[in-house]
Amino acid sequence: MTAPRNVAASVRQRLLNRARTDQRPFDELLRYYAMERFLYRLSRSDHVERFVLKGALLLRVWDSPLQRPTMDIDLLGRTSNRAEEIEDLIRDVIGIHVDADGLDFDPASVRADRITADADYEGLRVRFEGRLGTA
Repeated sequence: MTAPRNVAASVRQRLLNRARTDQRPFDELLRYYAMERFLYRLSRSDHVERFVLKGALLLRVWDSPLQRPTMDIDLLGRTSNRAEEIEDLIRDVIGIHVDADGLDFDPASVRADRITADADYEGLRVRFEGRLGTA
C-alpha cells in the first residue's frame, strides 16, 4: 500500500468519517489525535523517562468511561519547573521526526505559564499550536 500524497487531508477525512460513524464531534477526535501524536513524539524523545501520564487522558488510555472529553494532557514531570526550560523541552519533543502523521506543531507558539494546582505545589500549563492541514 502506498502512502497518500496529502497525509493531512487523508487523516482529516478518516477523522471526519469516524466522527460521523461514532456520532462524535470532529473537533473532539481531532484534539485526541493531536494529543496522541504529541505523546507519541514524547515517547520517541530523550525526555520520555521524565514524565508520567496522569489525569483524564490516562483514564481514557485504560478504557475507563469518561463523563466528558478531556481538553488537555496532564503530565507529572521529574524535571525542572522553570518555564523556559520546559518550553525548550516541549520544543524539542514537537520537533522529533516521526513518520508522516499530517500534524505540524509550531515550536514558536510554545508558551508555559505558572499555575497553582493546589496549595502544595505549583505547576506549569504549556500551550502550543498544531495544524492538521487546514484544521
